[in-house]
Amino acid sequence: MENSEVALKVIDKIDGRLSELAAKLSSLVTEYGPEAMSLTMDTVRLAGLGPLIVGFILLCILPISTYFLVKFAKLAGKASYSEDGPYIFGVVACGVVTFVSAAVQTFTTFYFWHYVAVFYPEAYLAHKVLGL
Repeated sequence: MENSEVALKVIDKIDGRLSELAAKLSSLVTEYGPEAMSLTMDTVRLAGLGPLIVGFILLCILPISTYFLVKFAKLAGKASYSEDGPYIFGVVACGVVTFVSAAVQTFTTFYFWHYVAVFYPEAYLAHKVLGL
């Protein structure tokens, strides 16, 4: 037996096995494909909804922290320099909370692809697969 005959037999066996595997995969895709696609779309929708929920929660926190920032700033302005400590801490703490919540809320709520993921998950998946 020559090497070429052995190679042809091996290739024929591999071809037969690959054909069997392709047939099995085809039947699995036909059977479970729609369910898997539906599950994928639901997962993409939920993944896109998460940051939007965070953004809207921060949108609710923003006016509250701004209110307390203004309140502490007014109290710090009226207080004498000897008792200024607690009010300045309130101004700084509320200022940091206000700034961070505004920045994060802006980037999460106004990011276009989060809305695409919720309302058009197919387009979002294409965006992710193509790496755009």
